[in-house]
Amino acid sequence: MIRLRILGAPDLRGDDAGEMRGVLTQPRLVGLLSYLTLARPRGFHRRDSLVALFWPELSQEGARNALRQTVHRLRTALGEGVVVNRGAEEVGVDPARLWCDAVRFDDAVDVGDSTDAVDLYRGDLLPGFYVSDAPEFERWLEGERDRLRQRAATVAWGLAERAAAKNEAVTTAHWARWAAALTPDDEGSLRRCLRLLLQVGDRAGAVRAYDLFAKRLKEDYGSEPSPQTRAMLATPPATESVAAARPDGAAPSSPAGPPTPASAPAAPAVTSAVMTTRTADAPDTAPVAPPRTGTTAPRRRWWAALAIAPVAAALVIGWVRTRAHTTGGDIQALAVFPFTVRGSEELDFLREGMVDLLSAKLDGAADLRSIDPRATIAATRNDMPAPEPRRASTVASRLGARWFVLGDVVEIAGRVTLNAVLYRAPEPSRPVVSRSVEGEVGRLAELVDDLAGQLLAGQTRGRDTTLTRLASLTTHSLPALKAYLAGEQALRAGRDVQADALFQEAVDLDSTFALARYRLAIITVWVPRGDPVALAAEAARHADRLTPLARDLLIAYRAYRQAAADAAERLYRQITASHPDNVEAWTMLGETWFHFNPYRGRFQAEAEGAFRRAMALDSINPHAIVHLARLAAFEGRRASLDSLVGRFLQLYPDAERGLELRALQAFATRDSVESSRVVSVALAETNDVQLNSVWEAAVLWTQNWVAASQLARANLSGRDPMWLNHWRRWVTEIPIARGQVTTAGMRDASAIPVDDGWLLESRALAAADPFFNLPLRHVAAVRGSIERSPSYPVQPYLMGESNEAVGTAFRQYLLGLLSARLGDTVRARRVLGELAISGDTLLERVAQNLADGLSAEISRTSGNPAAALAPLDRISKGVLGAQRLLAHWSTRERFLLADVLVALGRDEEALPWYASFRSYYDLVYMAPAHFRQAEIYERMGNAERARFHYGRFIDLWKDCDPELRPLVDRARQALERLRTGP
Repeated sequence: MIRLRILGAPDLRGDDAGEMRGVLTQPRLVGLLSYLTLARPRGFHRRDSLVALFWPELSQEGARNALRQTVHRLRTALGEGVVVNRGAEEVGVDPARLWCDAVRFDDAVDVGDSTDAVDLYRGDLLPGFYVSDAPEFERWLEGERDRLRQRAATVAWGLAERAAAKNEAVTTAHWARWAAALTPDDEGSLRRCLRLLLQVGDRAGAVRAYDLFAKRLKEDYGSEPSPQTRAMLATPPATESVAAARPDGAAPSSPAGPPTPASAPAAPAVTSAVMTTRTADAPDTAPVAPPRTGTTAPRRRWWAALAIAPVAAALVIGWVRTRAHTTGGDIQALAVFPFTVRGSEELDFLREGMVDLLSAKLDGAADLRSIDPRATIAATRNDMPAPEPRRASTVASRLGARWFVLGDVVEIAGRVTLNAVLYRAPEPSRPVVSRSVEGEVGRLAELVDDLAGQLLAGQTRGRDTTLTRLASLTTHSLPALKAYLAGEQALRAGRDVQADALFQEAVDLDSTFALARYRLAIITVWVPRGDPVALAAEAARHADRLTPLARDLLIAYRAYRQAAADAAERLYRQITASHPDNVEAWTMLGETWFHFNPYRGRFQAEAEGAFRRAMALDSINPHAIVHLARLAAFEGRRASLDSLVGRFLQLYPDAERGLELRALQAFATRDSVESSRVVSVALAETNDVQLNSVWEAAVLWTQNWVAASQLARANLSGRDPMWLNHWRRWVTEIPIARGQVTTAGMRDASAIPVDDGWLLESRALAAADPFFNLPLRHVAAVRGSIERSPSYPVQPYLMGESNEAVGTAFRQYLLGLLSARLGDTVRARRVLGELAISGDTLLERVAQNLADGLSAEISRTSGNPAAALAPLDRISKGVLGAQRLLAHWSTRERFLLADVLVALGRDEEALPWYASFRSYYDLVYMAPAHFRQAEIYERMGNAERARFHYGRFIDLWKDCDPELRPLVDRARQALERLRTGP
C-alpha cells in the first residue's frame, strides 16, 4: 500500500517505506495526485475538468496531451493499478492501493473518531505548495485547506468541551490551545479558550494566554484586545462556578482580589475596532490595525507559542521551514543608496536607477537581502547628490541593514565608469570592498552585472557566487532598461498612468524583460488596464528569471488578483515577516485588507496599520497616503484628512491622484465652492481614470450627493463606454441612496441616461427589505413591474454577457423576495423550490446562490433568524469568487446577515458587516448601514461613534421620501439624546 501524506509537509512512500522523490520533487505530479485522491465527490474525475484545473493556458489538444503525460509519469512512479481509468474520459485512484491521511482524516471526523482525527492532522493541507499557471487548482487547494482546518478545529473544541464538562483541567487546556492554534486570527477563539480555562479553574493559564495575545497585539499594531475580552479576566463572570464543578467542592487557589491580566490596565482606554472613540480632530500618529472581535483578528504567530499540542508544533515547524526557505538561512540585510551621476544628463536616471538595479541583483545572492529601494530612496531624498558614509550608516542601521553600498556613475565621451563601495553599517569609515567597472554606455546592463558580481566576490572572499541569473533579471536593451527605471521613478512619484506607459514600453522593447513584466502586472492595482489576471499569468511565465523575493511577490499578487483574499493575506504576511522593510509587501497587504475585508466580515480600517507601516518605511509613499485619506474621509476624521491631503499635494503637485485628494477634502467638508471647482477640472481636463477617482470620492468615501449630482449633470459623451456604463449605475442608484425610493429623484436632472434595469433591481431590493418599511402597496407595485417585464436584464458585472435563462432566475429571485415581504410565503417558497437546483453550469451556480439568499430571507420573515445563518454563511464565504453571483454582488445578503446577527444578540459580529457598505454596488444600503451602526454603538455606550453614524444617516437621507421620514426623525431624536445625555 502506498501512503500519501498531505497534511503538513507532503510525503509519499511505497510498500518498502522508501521516499518516492521522483514524484515529490515535481509539484504538478503532487498536485494532480492530491486532487485525484481528495477532491469531492470522491472517485473518478473527468479529464476535461482536470485539464481546466492544471493547464488552463494550453489549447485543448495541448492540455490533454499534458494530462496524458502526467498520468503516465504517475503510473510509472507509483506502479500499475494505483492511477486508474473509467472509460476514456475519467481518471481516479484506487483507494485500496493508496492510503491518504487527508481522506482518512475526513472519514474519522465523519464517524466521530476524534482521537484518530487529531492524530492524523499534522498541519495545513500542503502548506506553501504552489503549481505554476494553475489558478483554479490554487483556488481549490485554498478552499480545501480552510475546510480541513475548520474541521480539525471543530473536533478539538469538542474534545475541550467534553473534558471541561468532566472538569479535567489539563486535558481541557491541551485541546483548547490546540483548537485556538488552528484559528490564529480569531479573537473569538481566544475568548472561547479563556472561557474553558476559567471553567476548569485554570485562571493562571487564562491570564498567560491573554498576556501572550495582548503582548503580540501591542508589539505588532500598537493596539489592545477588545473590552469584552479584557472583561473576562478583570472580574470572575457571575455564571462561573468552579468550586461546584470540582470533586472536593473547593475553589482553586487564586490571588487575592479579582485578578487582572498583566498587560491590561485597571481602567483601560477603549481602543478596539468596535469601541474606538476617535474625535474628528484627533491626530493619527500611530498605526491602527483594529482586531476583529467576535469574528477574526489579523493573523498573528502568538498562538504558535501558546499551543503545546503536537499539531501546534507541526504548524510552528512548517512556518519555520517556510521562513527559512524564503530567507535562505542566515540572511544579512543590505541597503543600496542613490548614486552620484556625473557627465551626460541622459544618465541622470541612474541616480535612483542604480538602487533599483543593484538591489534586485544582490537580493538573495550570498545570503544577502536587499532593503526595499523605496525605503532607502525615501530616507535619503534630501541628500544631494548622495549621502556620505556616516549619514548612510545611520540610515542603514535604522532600516535594519548590516551592509550598505554607495557609488557614482561617471560618463566621458560615450564611455561610462561605475564605482561602488561596500561598507559595514557599524564601521562607515572602513570600506569593505571597493570596485569599478568601465565600458561603452550601450553595455550598461552588462556593466551593472559585472559590478554586482565583483561586489559579491569581494564580500564573500572566494566563496561560490554563482551569477548566471543576474543578467536575466534585467535586459540587454538599453532603451528598455531606461524605460523600466523611468517607470520605477514615476511609480514612486505617484504618476501611475505614466508608470504604466513606461513599463509597457519596456516590455514592448524586450518581451523577455522579467522585472518589467512583473511591474506591468502590479501597476494594474492602481491603473485599470486589460485583464489583470492574464497580465499576472504572463508575468508568471518569466518567474524563473526573477529573484526569490520578486517571485514571492508575484505569487501573492496573483492570489490578490484572483480575489483569493485569505491566500493573498497569508502570502503577504509571510513576505513582511521575512522582509519587514519591503514597502510593496506592506502596501499590498493593506490593499488586500482594504478591498477584501468588507466581503469577509472584517473592518476595512484594519488596512490602516499596513499602510502606516509602509509609510514608516517610505514616508512619502503616494499610494499609502491616498488610501489613508480615503479612510479618514469616510470615518469623518477631518484633521487626519487635512494633514494627508496637504502632505500629498506638497509632495506630488502634478500626480494623477492629486485631484482625488482635493476632491476628498472638498467633498468631505461640504465646501461648495471648492467642490464645484474640482468637478469642473475633473470634467474638463482629466482622463477617465482620474474622473472615476473623483466619482469615487463623491459617492464612496464622502457620500456627498451634491457633488455626485454635479457630476451626473455633465455631458460625458466621448468617454470610454466601460466607464460610462459604470457611472450610469451610480447615477441611477443615487436617488435610492438618498432615500428617494418611490420618486424619480435625479432622473430628470441628470445628463447621463438612467439604466432602467439597474433601477428596477435597486428598487426591488429596497422594497423587499424590512428596514425601509415601505407601504405594502408600493412593494406590490414593484412586484407588478417585475412581473410585467418580459425579461429581466442580467447586469454585465455578473458574467460579461446576457443570458436569458440566468435573467429569468434573477427575476424569480426578486419576485420571491418581494413575495416574502408581502407575507405571500406560499409563492416565496414555490420560487425557492424552482431555484434550488444543483449543478455546475452558469445557470445552476447562479440559481444555487439566489436560492440561498431567498431561503435566508424566508427564514428571517418567518421569525427564525438562526435558520438564516447557514445559507448566508455560504454566500459570505464565496462572495469574492466567481461562484457567488447575486444581485448587486450580494449587497442585500450582507445587510441581511448583519440584521440576523443583531437579532441573535451578536452585535459585535454584525458591526464589521454593517461597516462594509462602501463599494460600487452598495449605495442602496449605505444610509441604513449607518443607522444600524449608530444603534449598536449607542447600545455599547460609545456615544461619539453613535453620534457620527446618526449624523451621517441624517445627512444622506435629509431629502428622503415622506414614507421614510420616520426613520430620519428617530435618528434626530437619538442624536439629541446623545448630545444632552440621560
